[in-house]
Amino acid sequence: MREAVEHLSRPVLIASLGLALALALALLGGCSTGGAGPRLDGSGAGTRSVRVGDVMDLRLPLNDDAERAWRISEYDSAYLALVGAPGVVSTDGRTRPGGRGQMRIQVRAKQPGATALQVTEILTGEELVSGKRPRVVRFTIRIGD
Repeated sequence: MREAVEHLSRPVLIASLGLALALALALLGGCSTGGAGPRLDGSGAGTRSVRVGDVMDLRLPLNDDAERAWRISEYDSAYLALVGAPGVVSTDGRTRPGGRGQMRIQVRAKQPGATALQVTEILTGEELVSGKRPRVVRFTIRIGD
């Protein structure tokens, strides 16, 4: 391997390493909840700090034929309250069907403390039969006064 690297010019070697790093980051990014995955107030999974009374906006991606859906699989009603009914928001300016959209759910922080909000992808029957596992995304929420 060392002999193969020695034959490369320095700019080519640096470009190759840069490309390898970019590819590795892209692959790792695909494993995370960033990008087109569930978002809470514009960010992927992780910790949020909010105040009592703050309303958080949860956006969950839907696929083109609206078969992709999500459910809130865990939240503590002592700390979080659902605001209104979930709805679908267009992300491409077109109305469904055939348009891209997101399920939008809003939650309000009720009292100080630490809690979590977890969403789970709802799989189609075909996906269940094939053994696919649903994506689960967890948001940690710290609520201050």
